[in-house]
Amino acid sequence: MKWATIEVVVVEDSKTSEACVVMHNLQRVKTQEEIINESQYYLSLFPPEQGKRNDLDPKAVDENATSKDKKKVTRFDKAAELLDHSVSASTVRRIDNVIQATKQAKADGLKELLDMKIEEKMRSGEYTPASADNLIKNYHKFAKERAEEKDKEIIPKEVDTRFKLYNESSESMKKVKSGIVTTVVSSPPYFQARCYGNSTPEKVEIGHEEKPEEFVESLMPHFREVHRVLKDTGSYFMNFGEYGGMGYSPLVSNMLILRLHQEGLFKCVNEIILHKKNMKPVNSDRHLMKSYEKIFHLVKDHENYSYYPLKIWRDEPMKVNKGFKNRGAKGTVHSNESIRKPYKNFRDFIDLQEYEDVMSSAGANTAVFKKVDPEFDHAAPYDSKLCLLAILTTSQPGDLILDPYSGSGSTGEAALMLGRNYVGFEVNEKYHEFAMKRIPFMTKEFIEEEVAILDGLTTK
Repeated sequence: MKWATIEVVVVEDSKTSEACVVMHNLQRVKTQEEIINESQYYLSLFPPEQGKRNDLDPKAVDENATSKDKKKVTRFDKAAELLDHSVSASTVRRIDNVIQATKQAKADGLKELLDMKIEEKMRSGEYTPASADNLIKNYHKFAKERAEEKDKEIIPKEVDTRFKLYNESSESMKKVKSGIVTTVVSSPPYFQARCYGNSTPEKVEIGHEEKPEEFVESLMPHFREVHRVLKDTGSYFMNFGEYGGMGYSPLVSNMLILRLHQEGLFKCVNEIILHKKNMKPVNSDRHLMKSYEKIFHLVKDHENYSYYPLKIWRDEPMKVNKGFKNRGAKGTVHSNESIRKPYKNFRDFIDLQEYEDVMSSAGANTAVFKKVDPEFDHAAPYDSKLCLLAILTTSQPGDLILDPYSGSGSTGEAALMLGRNYVGFEVNEKYHEFAMKRIPFMTKEFIEEEVAILDGLTTK
């Protein structure tokens, strides 16, 4: 045993005026390492198999004992008893878990875990047994998850058989069965913003209606069809920009979302801000020029939809984060130590910016379009990278992705590059023919730089 200071009380005797020393009948407080060593010794007296028996306690075999008394007594209970219950049986178990895990890590040569010195810090009292045990468990959990994720590959195979493009309006998508689409990504026509050349003598093209209410009404048949073909657990990501040539913003996107909610078609679970670096100029000296659009994440069932948080894996060993204090509404909260996750959650679509629910992008790279068709021009193309997060977080390889306004095929390119299947509807014949050439061309090229981007998003 080690020397330690023992608490005493000094009192004064009024008769003799001499000081008397009276020692309290207190035992010396054991250090955490002493408790750990003693618990390990006592556990050695009871082999692991002992915990499977119920005869360590006489009450357990007493015919008159209650069911509570007959509860199995484990080797950890007996060790705690021999320790005079200075620690609980669960604490003894946690101590043993940490020590056994450290021994196994040494046998397996698991340097990453050993470098954390979890057992050493538990013995010194820096970590509690409960905290040390949780650190070990979480390390193994993250290590397993990391190993499984790094085995995944995204390679498009047999692209030609995995997409269908229809030169038809999505107002009626009879060629798509009900409830088979996993994720929809689209940018429907905006209100009074673009001319796509789809007007006919019988019908004005969508977006050229006189009133925003008429515009919303024109879109509703398309949305009803999207609802029909989408799985109950599916998601619809709708990109929409507010422009309008009315001198004011009628907030058409809000009207759309509210109408979808009222009809029971979709609920909005997230509103993502798309910062556009080359926004269409709207010259005015009476208000700020808008520099963003929105992407609405819509679902059929807000309590039950598929979502797979995207993780960016760190190229560095795991380590322990120190606990911290946080002053909240209920006072100061002390956190325990934790294993730093081997990944970061993806907070926005492209640049990992500081702001959640914000993504930044320029328009589509039309120089790439020229490789496919030097004469092609599209009124409002967008970059296929805008589709990445929507597809990666709400679908799995082999799932079906839909764009009801397929346009130049950006959504289809992203879907196929990520190993998904794709179906697109586009009423404009020129855009449809270009997409039919673009998708096989781009997926066949499979540019190394783009592979590195996709691979980095999912495997690091």
